[in-house]
Amino acid sequence: MASLLVYGYPLTHFSLPIDGEFADNFAQTIAFGRWGHSLLRAWLLPEPFTPFFTLLVALLALSLAATLGARLLRLSGAGALLFTTLLVGFPQLAYQFEFINQADTLAIGYLLGIASVWLFVNALALRGAPRWGGLLLATGCYVYAIGIYQSLVVIPPLMLLGRLAFIEAGTDASGDDARPRIAPRQGLAQLAGFALLSLVALALYVAITRWTQAHFAIAGSSYLAGFVNLGLGPWAYLHAVTAQLAQGLGGRQNFGLASFALASAAAALLLATALLRWRTLGAGRSAYRWLLTLGMLLLPFVFCLTSRYALPPRIFVATSLSLALLVTLALYRRDPRWLLGLAALLLLIHGARVSQLFASDAAVRQADVLMANRIATALYLQYPDFDPARTPVYFHGGIANDSVHKLPRSDVFGSSFFAWDGGNNIRLRLFFRYYGIGDWRNADRDETRRALHQVEAMPIWPNPGAIQRHDGVMIVKLGAHRGWLPFSVE
Repeated sequence: MASLLVYGYPLTHFSLPIDGEFADNFAQTIAFGRWGHSLLRAWLLPEPFTPFFTLLVALLALSLAATLGARLLRLSGAGALLFTTLLVGFPQLAYQFEFINQADTLAIGYLLGIASVWLFVNALALRGAPRWGGLLLATGCYVYAIGIYQSLVVIPPLMLLGRLAFIEAGTDASGDDARPRIAPRQGLAQLAGFALLSLVALALYVAITRWTQAHFAIAGSSYLAGFVNLGLGPWAYLHAVTAQLAQGLGGRQNFGLASFALASAAAALLLATALLRWRTLGAGRSAYRWLLTLGMLLLPFVFCLTSRYALPPRIFVATSLSLALLVTLALYRRDPRWLLGLAALLLLIHGARVSQLFASDAAVRQADVLMANRIATALYLQYPDFDPARTPVYFHGGIANDSVHKLPRSDVFGSSFFAWDGGNNIRLRLFFRYYGIGDWRNADRDETRRALHQVEAMPIWPNPGAIQRHDGVMIVKLGAHRGWLPFSVE
């Protein structure tokens, strides 16, 4: 119910998102090492998406992940409601669900990541073959989660840190503090064992990735590699990473994520409590609590270490889990009425932010469709003999991505297809086709070269002269500067 409240607008108001124009993403996801996504799309889920259904499956899987997480933490009542509503409601996952073609698989990967910890923990209580079977299943779930989306690699260790932190705090299903805690060395042993399992999972993931790419004869590519930048001095690198962390921990990274500051505040409270109880707890247990708390807070931002540049919010998939763990851990002993009130308040705030993001997308997409229809109308009025089967279309440049509906720091939300990549002919062709406005073909390398000789003297859209036919190529000049092309024309 919480996820339906937060994502009610995009469930009932579908508009084509960026990347949704591609009808077949199999080769691209194999190239990116997301073979888990590719196989789910090939065998089970619709490719590339189905309006309403794809997001609904994502919300169901995410809800199951939140419920399983609450079970792992042995939460019930108000504490469980606070944890689950924070996990499903925090708007960070909206930046994932914006890419509708991977929304459902991402949520399934989230569920598999938490399930791997559940299997690992239960396997530790077994002996012999059942234990090894449980560990094998845990590894398999971990591998498949990474095979869906690599950033999910941080979900299982974060979930285990949270479980150990709740055990250390003495919580169980009834809220009774009398249940025996495990010694810090036992918790560290579990972390070490899971670290070994993680290494095995990563090795298997790499092996499967290379095999699938070789099997389908698809060259590998890395999305994150495009942001990696380590070629700078240590002080400049440290400053850049620190700035990214400060923005993330303060909730200032992107629109709608301000409530993550509550996670930082909760972590500060937990750290201060462990420090004040240093004499009572002992140095070892206090340090252990510090380790668990800092791990839960900082692990979601580990990717900041790879780049001096601000990374897209969709990479930080673990911040939702981090927020849910830290806030619930800091407050679970409070009056249940306060917990329920906080859960309801944050759910309303998060629902408003998510609705704002998707509504901005819908408004800009309506403007895109209107512009596409105007372009098609002007083209056929000027050239009624235009035959899309014989005459290619070349879009030169793009429009400014400055819609009044574009929210500040909202990543790709509210972005126009006519502004993407400074003008992307492939995306625009597929956009026109998706909405049934025109099934045109893109100009090839030679045709683009011919068009570039003519485009400089042309005016810019919406001037009617922005649409001209030269040397067998229909030219639509959207901007002054050439946009992205899939080939070199130098």
